[in-house]
Amino acid sequence: MFILYNIIFFIILCPPPLQQPTTDPLSDYLSHASDGRDSSSIICVIVDDMMHQVIQTCLKRSIPAVTIFTSSACSAALDHATWKVQMEGSLVPGEERTVPGLPDDVTITLSDMAHVDRPPSPPPGIEGLPPPPPPLMRPPRIAGTDGSAAMLFNTCDDLERPLIEYLANEKCKPVWAVGPLLPGRLWDSLDQPIQDAEIRPGRESDVGEREVLEWLDSKPRGSVIYVSFGSLRSPSEASLAELAAGLEESTRPFIWVIQPKGRPGPGPVGYYPDGLAGRAGERGFIIRGWAPQLLILSHPSTGGFISHCGWNSTVEALRCGVPILAWPIDGDQFHNAKLVTARHGCGFMSERSRMR
Repeated sequence: MFILYNIIFFIILCPPPLQQPTTDPLSDYLSHASDGRDSSSIICVIVDDMMHQVIQTCLKRSIPAVTIFTSSACSAALDHATWKVQMEGSLVPGEERTVPGLPDDVTITLSDMAHVDRPPSPPPGIEGLPPPPPPLMRPPRIAGTDGSAAMLFNTCDDLERPLIEYLANEKCKPVWAVGPLLPGRLWDSLDQPIQDAEIRPGRESDVGEREVLEWLDSKPRGSVIYVSFGSLRSPSEASLAELAAGLEESTRPFIWVIQPKGRPGPGPVGYYPDGLAGRAGERGFIIRGWAPQLLILSHPSTGGFISHCGWNSTVEALRCGVPILAWPIDGDQFHNAKLVTARHGCGFMSERSRMR
């Protein structure tokens, strides 16, 4: 177990766009703490991978920095592997290229190249992030760890040991799994539904958790389809209309979480399937805004999850034993979906995602 004593910093702050601070608060603090005026001893700084510039500040003070990724090891490993395949030459349509050091069931395809060639724009409400790298440049998330002493990932060996070993070999430094970083109560309630409100209070929704629980209690075991694409992005409006038609025709009970209108950013966030709730009747449950996802996934009535494969949602579904129909939208979601479907066989990739 990797243990750090005394003071450990977890840096997750993103500065506002175009703002040039006149001082470096971290540098000032490190100077103060290392000149004998502070009784604490700083032995390490843990830096979020999005703030890798902080590493150089630490190195100037001869303080080791460790990079932490809140995403999967698979996403970092495949970003790096895809860059290496790009350097080797183009893939041909239909080719699934194996990469030395990666498991044979985790291959690189033209689809992976496409996701690298057109990286996602910053999520709504988040500006000032660095631009995507040009072709053939090392992914910034990986290049940014060059000065760090080690890498930490929000994952566990059972999920991603081969990917962790690949990164350790490629980067020539220790890589540790320190997750999954989920609420402790999730592990204490292995055989019963989890009350989200006790763990994540103060969320906005048009329904109460008790109402959701009572609806789930009324459905047969393993019968409910849960649909959620997270809070930042969504499939196209045409795709959502097809999904609504499919849920209506399936005759299966479902919970569909839809983000409310008025949220910042592009895309059809706020789409609402007009008339679906009435036509589905008691078979359908549509939630506007936040949903008690841990309750839904941990309830025995839930039998499947149509998901964008954000890492938190992916890990929560795997913990609860709910199979995933992967519908990734952008970013690391495609890599997470590959981990779930190709590596672990815990779900299937949607045909629409296969064509991207």
